[in-house]
Amino acid sequence: MRNKVILEQEQFLFTIIDKINEKLERVMTKIMLNVKEFYFDDDLELCIMVRNIPPSKYPLKAVKFKQLPHRIKKDIIRILKTKC
Repeated sequence: MRNKVILEQEQFLFTIIDKINEKLERVMTKIMLNVKEFYFDDDLELCIMVRNIPPSKYPLKAVKFKQLPHRIKKDIIRILKTKC
């Protein structure tokens, strides 16, 4: 019984994560950043892998959502709130 509940919770969480990923894909196409990918770190904080411009020894860098400029954060939130 307990395993069934855990399995249902996992399926629910995967469904939510899939929906978040779909929305984040839309964000990638609309914001003015050179975004490679979005991901959640171990603390479940939204992070963004961004391409460095100009390319350096390290072509990518990780940026936490809270480190983004206010305008970009507002744009991301606005896109995430819109309905598909």
